[in-house]
Amino acid sequence: MDRRKSSSRAAFTLIELLVVVLIVGILIALLVPAVIASIRKAREAQVTTEMANLSTALASFKNLYGDFPPSRVVLCESGFGSLTQAQMLTLAGPVSPSGNETDITVQQLMARSLIYLNRFWPRVDFVNTAHDFNGNGVIDVNSGAAHQGYFVLSGSECLTFFLGGLPIQNANGTYAMSGFSKSPVNPFQISAVQTNRTVPMYDFVSGRLFDQDGDGIPSYIDPLNNTPGSRRTYAYFFSYGANAYDPNDDNGFGHKFDGTADDAGDFEVDDTLAATYTEWGFQVGFPTSSGTSPYYAISPAPNPYTTGLTEGTTVSWVNPTTFQLISSGQDGFWGPGGTYSGTGAGPSLPAISSATPGNTNGLTIRVRENDNLTSFSGGRLN
Repeated sequence: MDRRKSSSRAAFTLIELLVVVLIVGILIALLVPAVIASIRKAREAQVTTEMANLSTALASFKNLYGDFPPSRVVLCESGFGSLTQAQMLTLAGPVSPSGNETDITVQQLMARSLIYLNRFWPRVDFVNTAHDFNGNGVIDVNSGAAHQGYFVLSGSECLTFFLGGLPIQNANGTYAMSGFSKSPVNPFQISAVQTNRTVPMYDFVSGRLFDQDGDGIPSYIDPLNNTPGSRRTYAYFFSYGANAYDPNDDNGFGHKFDGTADDAGDFEVDDTLAATYTEWGFQVGFPTSSGTSPYYAISPAPNPYTTGLTEGTTVSWVNPTTFQLISSGQDGFWGPGGTYSGTGAGPSLPAISSATPGNTNGLTIRVRENDNLTSFSGGRLN
C-alpha cells in the first residue's frame, strides 16, 4: 500500500491578486473621503461651538457693562490728553494702496473709543490719567515704532482685551488673560499676586493667544488656522447698537492672499494687490469722513455681512443690533464679505456686482467664502 499522500498547496493567481488589490483600492477610495469629511466636520464643529461660547461671553459682557465691546478702539496709556496732533494723525484707519479707501477720521475714532470706555468704566479718567492697558508694568509713551503710547485694537484684539482683561506674558512667551482689577478708578492695574480681580468672561486657550502687532495685547487665533506662517484670527464686528457696522474695524493681520512672497507673514497687512484687489472687499455705503454722498468705502477682507445689496446709501446688516463673529474656514480665506441671503431661495452668497471697484475677478471671488463659519449661519455660509 502506498502511504505517500498527495499534497497540493493552494495559491492566488495573478488575476486573483489583481482583483483583491482592486477591491482594497476601491474600499480605500470610498473610506478616505469619508474620514477626511468627518475630520473636517469635527474641526468645524469645534469652531462653531467656540463661536457660540464667545457669543455667550459677549452677552455676559453686555449684561455687566451695558453694551457689547467695540470692534475697534484706541487705548492711550499716558492718557488721551497727552497725544500730540502728529501722534493722532498716525491713528488714522487703514490706508489702501490705491488711496481710495475712506475711513472714519482720527477724531471720530477717538471719540467713539472714549464713549465706550467711559460707558464701561464711568469712574475712570481716560483723558488725564495713565493706565497700563497691556500689563507690561510700564506706561508706554511715544518712543518709536515699538511703543507709541497708544494702541489701536481691532477685531479679535478687542475680543481678548474686553472679555479676557489684561494680558500676562508667560516665561515661555505664551499669553494668558488675567481679568481686570476690581478697583473702580483703575481696573487696568496688575500685580504678581492676582487677587481682587474679575474672572475673564471667556477662557481663552493660551496656545492660541498671539500678539500679531507687537503691542502686547494678543489676538485670538482660529483653531482651523493656527499654523505658524498662516495664522488667522477670528474676525469680530460690532453693530454699534443700530445697524452701524464699520467694515474697517477689522482689517487686521493674518490675511491669506494670492501666494505672493509677503503673504505668508503673520505681522503685516498685504498691500501689494492694488492692481487686482483679489482679496479686497466690497463697496459699501456707510457714514464716513468723505464729506460727499453717498458715503462709500472699500474695505479689505474680512468684512461683515449684509442682508441686501452692498452698494448704495442704505445697508442692512446681518445681526443689526448685536455683532458678527467670522472664521475664515479651512482654506484660510475670508473672501470679500457682503451680501448673505441665508438658507432661503437662491444662493447663500449672491454674486457681487462686477461694477464694484476692484472686482476684477468677476463673480468667482465669493467661492472663498463657501467654507466660512459665522456666529449667525449655524455652520458654513454656503
